[in-house]
Amino acid sequence: MAAIDKIYLNSYGDYKAFKEWCFAQPKLVDKYGKHIDISGYLFRLWDKPEDWADGKSHPVLHAPSYVDAYIIRNCPIEAVQRELMINYGHKTQECIDEMYHIVTNRTEENKQLYSWLTPEDFIVVDRVVTMPNVDKSDYEKILDGEMIVKPSREGEYVPGKHFKIIKIPYYNMKCNYPIRVNGKTPMWSISVDLPSGFSEYLWWHWHNGSPIGTWDFSSEFVCPDDGWSSSHAHCKSLASLKRRILKWKLPVGTTVKLSGRYVGEDYEIVVKR
Repeated sequence: MAAIDKIYLNSYGDYKAFKEWCFAQPKLVDKYGKHIDISGYLFRLWDKPEDWADGKSHPVLHAPSYVDAYIIRNCPIEAVQRELMINYGHKTQECIDEMYHIVTNRTEENKQLYSWLTPEDFIVVDRVVTMPNVDKSDYEKILDGEMIVKPSREGEYVPGKHFKIIKIPYYNMKCNYPIRVNGKTPMWSISVDLPSGFSEYLWWHWHNGSPIGTWDFSSEFVCPDDGWSSSHAHCKSLASLKRRILKWKLPVGTTVKLSGRYVGEDYEIVVKR
């Protein structure tokens, strides 16, 4: 799953407690069964008390959303939870009080702050300010088990078992390889577009040096063993792509685009049931 933002802390005590907590946690299992240590996502650049003498906040962890969700549900460290509340859109009482004060005390200097809010967006009962019409934050949904509860979206969509080529290069109806340059065949670039109804995107992961790789939703928890991630994959030919495409288990309706070296060297393939 894609990361939202880093976790920042501003004291060595909080960092030390968080680091110890991370090392004490069980391994998490990703979409493909790989066991991952949360501690592997820690930044180990400020391991000494003197590193925090400047009084500044330092980034201490940057992890996929699935790891963040585990921390939200399990970590007892208040400073860490405050950071995750900010990252996942939760408005604390302190934040609501600040917005109320600004909205009800408009000045020339702060007129752009929370400009979409009016005093009618707040209700004050017994001196406690609330915002009754605010949607539930992702932080609250995660905490309540309503989102990011599993590492994979398998079973939530229909993977295609067939495909159809819907666009070919206009200048060569039988083109399979791009034009050779200096005796070498350039690689084709592959991208994918999900059909309407999906609110995220697919990310290509390279696993164990395999050129086939996998296309995974941005919300899925995937940690390549020794590879990297990209919004594009590559292959040597259309024939090579055909061998891979069904192994990727893409949702029905997904469009796979194959682009060559030159303008017009494009194929489009749609995944079918």
